[in-house]
Amino acid sequence: MKSILGKAILLVGFFLQLAQASIHFYLEPKQVKCFLKEMTKDSMIVMRYQIEASDDNGKTYRAGAQQNLDLQFVVEELFDNDHRVSNQRGGDGQFIFTALDTGTHKICLSPVTVDGYQLAAKSRISLDVTSGGQDILQNPDTKKLTNELNLRQLYEKLIHVKAEYMTFRGREAAFRDMSEAVNSSAVKWVIIQIIVLCSIGYFQLHMLKTFFIKEKVV
Repeated sequence: MKSILGKAILLVGFFLQLAQASIHFYLEPKQVKCFLKEMTKDSMIVMRYQIEASDDNGKTYRAGAQQNLDLQFVVEELFDNDHRVSNQRGGDGQFIFTALDTGTHKICLSPVTVDGYQLAAKSRISLDVTSGGQDILQNPDTKKLTNELNLRQLYEKLIHVKAEYMTFRGREAAFRDMSEAVNSSAVKWVIIQIIVLCSIGYFQLHMLKTFFIKEKVV
């Protein structure tokens, strides 16, 4: 119990000193990550995030492993009987929260799918956390973090588009090969049918000629 309390105190102290940081951590399937943050009334915390999921049990992580990933954020006021003040998904890779009262807030996040279901795969979360007053939205450092995160997200999208393009090319090549094989087979069968029909016609004419000769018609 003391060890758990000590870890909680260290965690609170860490986020009390935190003004701006870039962190990342790993989550097991359907796991929820929570931390405590002391906030004054009207102060803000901005979290810009990137989610990477694993489709090979944690060996590799990539954004394209599962489409339409998002983060569910739940904020509770511990000083007010764990009153929940926010329950929403981050939009466009970021979550912004403004404290309504002064006190300790518990912020929990969990990866979810586009349908709102908890992610049933291991995931890696990268966070750019900024806290302070209303001016942090115009802070040059905040804008720099936003640009860096947007570039990373754009890079992941480009990789995903490239992978889809290569998959499409592979399917197109396979379809082209199959189509050429079918066409070649069809041409062969047409040639064989023409040869057979010509042979039958020639045989029939030969038989008719022989018949008429015997009957002294010719």
